[in-house]
Order: sequence, then structure tokens, then C-alpha cells
Amino acid sequence: NIDYTLNTVNSKTLELFNNYNVDTICLSVEIDYNRIKDIMNNAYNVELLVYGKVELMITKDKLIKDNNKYYLVNKNKRYRILNNNNITSIMDYKNIDLIDKIDEYLKLNIHTYRIDLLDEEKEEIERIIDRVKSKLN
Repeated sequence: NIDYTLNTVNSKTLELFNNYNVDTICLSVEIDYNRIKDIMNNAYNVELLVYGKVELMITKDKLIKDNNKYYLVNKNKRYRILNNNNITSIMDYKNIDLIDKIDEYLKLNIHTYRIDLLDEEKEEIERIIDRVKSKLN
């Protein structure tokens, strides 16, 4: 599987990954609907992140020593800092939320949708899943 962090933004990249028989190619979170529409001219097995916070930065420096919740605060925006072994990630302060646009992406033959959950409470997770289910039924 190809993650969104590889920034797949054009049909040439989709063709390349497809030639290597990659199971799923997650499109870049940086491209909009019109660009996706332009590159989906073949039946690629793509995935789209429709909900979640994305990694803004990754460093090999261990910035935190434990598994408590830490945030980088800048102009009242809270960026979550995650530590996984010796890798530190700084996550965006806001969630991508494209769930309401799933109808449009279905028309482009995109049938795999990804939800990345980080700090959501149980009730919020249930609402997110229900929203996605309602778009897919």
C-alpha cells in the first residue's frame, strides 16, 4: 500500500505504482476534487483520506520522553506531538473532513476511504463512522 505521505498527485505516479501491482494508492491530501477528477482517467485502486489529522513533520529526534499527550501551541493552534519509538511526529491542528464529499468521489470510481483517528472520543468516533456509512449505503 502507498500512503498519502508519498504525495501521489498525478496520473504518471498512479501508472507507475499500478505497474508495480500496488494494492492501494492513497492520494495526496494536498490535491482537490478537480485535480483528482483529472487524474482518475483509468481504473486505479486508490484510497482517499476523508477524515483525520495529517503529519506535518517527522523527525528522528526523540522530542518527548514518555507517552503523555503533548502539544506544540502556536497562535492558539494545538499541534499534537506523537512519539513512536525514536520517531517524533507533529500532527496538524485540524482534521481533514471530506466525508460530505464521498458522493462525488464515488462517481470517480473511488471506493476505498480512510479514517485516521487520533484524539476523538468514543461518541465522536461513532458519529464519524455513521457519517461514512450513510454515504456508502
